[in-house]
Amino acid sequence: GRLRRALEELNPHLPPDAIDEALRQISALQTPSLTQDNHDFHNFLVNGITVGYQNKDGRTIYQQARLLNYDQPEANDWLAVNQFSIRRDGHLARNTADLEGTYRPDILIFVNGLPLAVIELKNTGDEQATTEKAFHQLQTYKQGIPNLFIPNCALVASDGADARLGSL
Repeated sequence: GRLRRALEELNPHLPPDAIDEALRQISALQTPSLTQDNHDFHNFLVNGITVGYQNKDGRTIYQQARLLNYDQPEANDWLAVNQFSIRRDGHLARNTADLEGTYRPDILIFVNGLPLAVIELKNTGDEQATTEKAFHQLQTYKQGIPNLFIPNCALVASDGADARLGSL
């Protein structure tokens, strides 16, 4: 719902069919290459999504649907979620019976409903907890829930003292 609302607010000139088309294009990014999907999504973030719709005269009009408000970043819908549970099949786990095959990144940063940053933190009190282990946990998430990383812009791994920032 957050993404649809953001698309409608950012693109008031577009009819509902064009908003639906933008959502379909976002969902269609599932090639065999996660890196390619991430690259294609980055293009959507920077340039918008080309959508077509019929105007009153029956002609097809093509325009860009913006995903983010770059002019006023504070106007975007920002949400940080701690321990967001995602099942391997991509659905949110709703109860303990659903937790098999569930991944829980420490913090997800959503912007307009899009998970743009994944943060993995390790306990500073644990001598075995390292930035490298946090990094390896992110790799496990990439293998188990790759769709989370299609819109990803930033990966953060930290042991509480040191941190590493990167992308796919």
